Amino acid sequence: MEVLHFNHFFHVALANADRLFGKGTAMILIGSLFSILFLTDSPFIKWLYVKAPGILSLVLFIASIPCCFPVFPRYLGLISDSLFGISTAIVIILNLREQSFFSRLLNLEILKKIGILSYSIYIWQQLFTHQQPWGGNLFLNLSALAIVAFLSYYFYEKKFLQYKELFKKI
Repeated sequence: MEVLHFNHFFHVALANADRLFGKGTAMILIGSLFSILFLTDSPFIKWLYVKAPGILSLVLFIASIPCCFPVFPRYLGLISDSLFGISTAIVIILNLREQSFFSRLLNLEILKKIGILSYSIYIWQQLFTHQQPWGGNLFLNLSALAIVAFLSYYFYEKKFLQYKELFKKI
């Protein structure tokens, strides 16, 4: 009977912590903690960065995906956001190494080009992905988004990026 009482107490405590901190606050706190640990040469972070196997990054990434979906038992659902934040922080630290799995993946040419257009995609995405008056054909909307983002970057954003060099000397 005591185990049941402890589980109830634990569940209530987690629920209250979840309500108090919320998803966004917990993620910011976790990110801040791991940043501080990284910048202060924490032995745990140093071990992760130097000694952890490269495959750990991919395993953690895949293992953390279910944390985003309500597939866990109820009590774990309350801490799944924190688990996801912690695993994401570890994946980021593991991939600060140049030859990590995600580093190589993100250096693929197609992903570099998407990265260059990412701000333009961000600016225009709402127009093409949310309640369009012309219909909801996903392929056409994403194609139009890609074209508009490309044009926006090369004919507008790129001109402003040239000014960056002028102000760098100041």
